[in-house]
Amino acid sequence: SASQCNVCQQILVIKKVSKVFHFIFKLILTMKMIIPMYHFIEDIVKLKYFVI
Repeated sequence: SASQCNVCQQILVIKKVSKVFHFIFKLILTMKMIIPMYHFIEDIVKLKYFVI
C-alpha cells in the first residue's frame, strides 16, 4: 500500500542521513588525530633545523 511505501522511503532517507553523519563524524575524528600529529611532526622538523 501507499502508506507502507512512504514509511519505506522515510527509513531509506534516515539510513542515508545516518550514513552521512557517520562519515562526517569519522572525518572529524580523523582530523582530530591528524592535526596533532601534523603539529608533532612540525615540532620535530623545527627541532632538527635548530639543532643543525
